[in-house]
Amino acid sequence: MSDTGQSGLNLYLQKRGRLTDLSWVDTSSGPRHEPQWTSICKIQGEPRGTGSGPKKRVARDIAANTALASLKEEESAT
Repeated sequence: MSDTGQSGLNLYLQKRGRLTDLSWVDTSSGPRHEPQWTSICKIQGEPRGTGSGPKKRVARDIAANTALASLKEEESAT
């Protein structure tokens, strides 16, 4: 299993019993044939990462990487 993107974030949260803390807000803009997706990754309702890309998966992976880095940084500080 990958340790980056959505897979990495899911694995990280699952190992800590926090998978239910994860939620997403996804929006698209632009023409239907060429949308631009923006995804916000929320942990316990708090935005922890934002990503944009031509596909929802890409936007979510970017947001998940940002959120995961933030969570790991917090964990290492405690």
